[in-house]
Amino acid sequence: MTARWSVLFLCLCTVLWVGCKGELRNNKPLTGVIANFEGASMSNAFGNLWQSVGGGAGTIATVELATNGYAGSGYALRVSGLRPQRPSPTQVAGVRTALVGQPRIADPNQTPIALDVSGYRGIAFAMKSQPGSNYILQFTSALIPDSDQYNAYLTFNPAEPSGWTEYQIPFTQFNQEGYGSTQRPWTGEYLTHFTIYANDPGEFSFQLDNVRFY
Repeated sequence: MTARWSVLFLCLCTVLWVGCKGELRNNKPLTGVIANFEGASMSNAFGNLWQSVGGGAGTIATVELATNGYAGSGYALRVSGLRPQRPSPTQVAGVRTALVGQPRIADPNQTPIALDVSGYRGIAFAMKSQPGSNYILQFTSALIPDSDQYNAYLTFNPAEPSGWTEYQIPFTQFNQEGYGSTQRPWTGEYLTHFTIYANDPGEFSFQLDNVRFY
């Protein structure tokens, strides 16, 4: 249970919409693809970069491209970093990508356009890490005004000799922790970010490829 207290402060930039003008909007994705990193690109399908997340003293996180991705692909994303041996709830590290689209310049409503994945069942990706490593997966919603976002928990266990493992995480596994001011059942609407946090103290490293909704 101790590790789960870290979710109290996980979302460092939870809601970009506070103070923005205009009505909230969300669009369905054209395809289920989020990122495959081919063409040596660190951008996702929505034109947003994958960026390191670090919070609190003693945390480090770096994001870079790696060659020899999953199932013969040319590239994957490598995330590595450090959390203190006895991390506080604010000492988080990992990687985040925005799922929002930007309105056209002529649009009077300049609020970023969130993502509606209500037509999908979950998120899938290929991962490579140290056996037994623990991670927190998080979706951020524009409808939640605090850091009590939707979290799922993953323990990495390699299923292939290459070290890569393909996961399908159903949305039913993503839940709020219950400490926030707003409790909303998961609908898949108005999503703004997807984040993977290391959930162990000390050094961590993992690779990510073929990220998509299914």
